[in-house]
Amino acid sequence: MNVRIYKDSSYEVFVDFYRKPALVLLVSGNRTLLTVDLNMKYISGDREKYKLFMRWLNKVSSKLDDIIWEWETGNDNFPLIEDKLVV
Repeated sequence: MNVRIYKDSSYEVFVDFYRKPALVLLVSGNRTLLTVDLNMKYISGDREKYKLFMRWLNKVSSKLDDIIWEWETGNDNFPLIEDKLVV
């Protein structure tokens, strides 16, 4: 199961907690554009978008950490990250 943490008209960001280690996915439509791990290391996808996506992930990292913590403690009522994502 992927947990959606962000959505706008172009992109969605998911954390896939069921893959170990968990992955962060940048998705457009039904295509996964980029996959990074929770340490923000590149795994696969569009390298051009990687730097821009990393800037956004670094900006929202404290909120992402909160979501990860909530998930690990069994809570899933966290707010979605709404910070503007430009890639």
